[in-house]
Amino acid sequence: QLLQSSRKVLGRRLFNGLVKPTLFRQFVGGDTEESITRAVQKLQNDGIGPMLMLPMEEDAGQETISETWYDRNLDLMIKGLKLTKSFGEKHPMLQIKLTALLSGSLCQRISECCPEPSAEPGTIETIANALLTRKSEARDLGVLILVDAEYTYLNPALNLLALAMMCHTADKQPIIMYTYQNYLKATHALLCRDVDFILANGVCFGSKLVRGAYMDKERKLAGIKVTRILMRMYDIEPTNDHVFFAQVYGMGDFMTVILGQSNYKVYKSIPYGIPEDTLPYLSRRVTENRAVLDGARRERILLKATLKERLVGRKQSIEN
Repeated sequence: QLLQSSRKVLGRRLFNGLVKPTLFRQFVGGDTEESITRAVQKLQNDGIGPMLMLPMEEDAGQETISETWYDRNLDLMIKGLKLTKSFGEKHPMLQIKLTALLSGSLCQRISECCPEPSAEPGTIETIANALLTRKSEARDLGVLILVDAEYTYLNPALNLLALAMMCHTADKQPIIMYTYQNYLKATHALLCRDVDFILANGVCFGSKLVRGAYMDKERKLAGIKVTRILMRMYDIEPTNDHVFFAQVYGMGDFMTVILGQSNYKVYKSIPYGIPEDTLPYLSRRVTENRAVLDGARRERILLKATLKERLVGRKQSIEN
């Protein structure tokens, strides 16, 4: 709300002039193909894969958005698929929000009347065909589409649509993956239900698991250690082609580097687009992450410690 109000008061040019060097630069990869490509190349030089994220979305009750907005977003997604493929990753990924293509109010109504996936193939096929008119390009290009979960009152519809797309596109390899929010108590039951449903339809299941609320980095590091232990328990090598890690662009860079240096397949979720499209995303980065300033201070301390360690190590090697 604050960002939206500021834009109205200041006007587009002044607002963009204030936001671009601050929030936008910190959390968004760029607003042109050239700028996002530069950001991606820097990550790839450090062994980190890009996971482009289109930030456009709509909440229930936002009735001012026209059909041309949805058409524009679909065109941007198709361009995003091709741009993602051009980066040359073995496992190219694009992160999207379905409310960029469908009315938030419609998703809310679907969530209220259809909270469970239907076992009726005709229902699944109808939903998938309505949404996947041009999404076959993802399958042709071999790009994984990661469907974001959004507000809880919209998620049943988003989950249903994601399952429909899985049934429509997946065979031996998943193309569509839905996001499961681990901080919700119902997530385990929901995940088990969806796995059973997809396997019963004879297609391949894929998912993106997110921790949720932006917790302190020490707890995240503890999570990395636990994950490593679990992967060793189940004989899953870091180079396995079915397990990936990712962090938000502009946050937790030291975690990404740790995983990359340990040969895990790690990505950065990189939003890109014009400032107007990224406002809801930027608002959440500010309001949801209560520890962002504290975390930035901690990250500076860690970076200084790492730099000192490297300088001391270089000095010792020169002396020897």
